[in-house]
Amino acid sequence: MKQQEDQVRSANSLSHKSQSDISQFMAEKNRFDEENEMIERLKSNPMTESQVQEMVKRGRTPGESAEAFLRLRSVFDQLRVDDLIVPDPPVSFAQFVKEYPDHNIIKSSWLQQLSISEYSQFRSAGAFKVFQDLSDGEKVLHYQYLQGSLWKKTGDGMNIKVMTLNMPEFNSDYTPDQKSLIANAESRYRKDRNDINTLFNKLGLITDENSSTGASLSTPRHVARIG
Repeated sequence: MKQQEDQVRSANSLSHKSQSDISQFMAEKNRFDEENEMIERLKSNPMTESQVQEMVKRGRTPGESAEAFLRLRSVFDQLRVDDLIVPDPPVSFAQFVKEYPDHNIIKSSWLQQLSISEYSQFRSAGAFKVFQDLSDGEKVLHYQYLQGSLWKKTGDGMNIKVMTLNMPEFNSDYTPDQKSLIANAESRYRKDRNDINTLFNKLGLITDENSSTGASLSTPRHVARIG
């Protein structure tokens, strides 16, 4: 019985396979092991999109790079699905400023909260770039609310979004949640305006609140009631 089992094992041994079959098997095994090793490395340290770009472009002409991207597109797409290729980490504001030393840098949220006259000054002060601290299409949100018999806004700007907070019916005051929205928006506005003042002072420009003729933007304005 044992002799028969040994004969079966011997018959199934790789030594009975052709050299080309064995070589093909080993090539596939090596490829399989290399892929598994690569996947494990990428799981612990995914590639970023910029690293993929650099990898494909390095040592190639633009035409060769385009061909390589086309050839590997399906592989890249699958790696993205598996989170093995990930978006580049967001650049900090400080790093963004360093990357463009010859430009005036302004945050998108600050830009929206400039007045038209302030924007005109800033645009004329030289080349500038906008640091995107907001999502695509997002606007800085401010609130219009009643204080006594007057309507106030938590902030202002040429491109902001304003939402009116109406007090609940039969109530003479805002809810705690509404008060929190107002306080947070006003606090954010004060900080943003301080940062805008710092930027304008650096560029030798004059904000509305520092202008002898301009209306103050450092505190929320009284506005006519919107129906």
